[in-house]
Amino acid sequence: MSNQPLFHFWCALKGLRDFNALDFDDREIVFYSEDNASWVFFEPIIKELLRTYEKKICYLTSSADDPVLTTRPEDKIRGFYIGSGLVRAYLFFNLKANIMVMTMPDLETYQIKRSRARPVHYVYVFHALMSTSMVYRYGAFDHFDALLCV
Repeated sequence: MSNQPLFHFWCALKGLRDFNALDFDDREIVFYSEDNASWVFFEPIIKELLRTYEKKICYLTSSADDPVLTTRPEDKIRGFYIGSGLVRAYLFFNLKANIMVMTMPDLETYQIKRSRARPVHYVYVFHALMSTSMVYRYGAFDHFDALLCV
């Protein structure tokens, strides 16, 4: 029997603890990456924010080999591994941030819920040129506050 799932759970708990230990000012803008491929969609947005925004940006990821965790593309980005199970669901439900940016649709539909701890502004970033009415589930974007179009 492999201990890998247990190891990832403990790493996700550490990410949760480290993220929650930050001052609120250091986690005003948070990006969530569900896999290690999301960085290519977030990079131009983050680089522009870093050029004009004086504070640090937090980057939560469900991928243990996310490039942000291994290469640290910018000093002003703080990366945290949060896994994809219970720890992630708990963090989202209790998120304390001003803005959450993500490429995962269906907010509030499945495991990922809007924060009950604070009014967070949720932003969806499209990562493909597809019809929203033909490809995504009905209501997939209903719980986002803003949509960044392609």
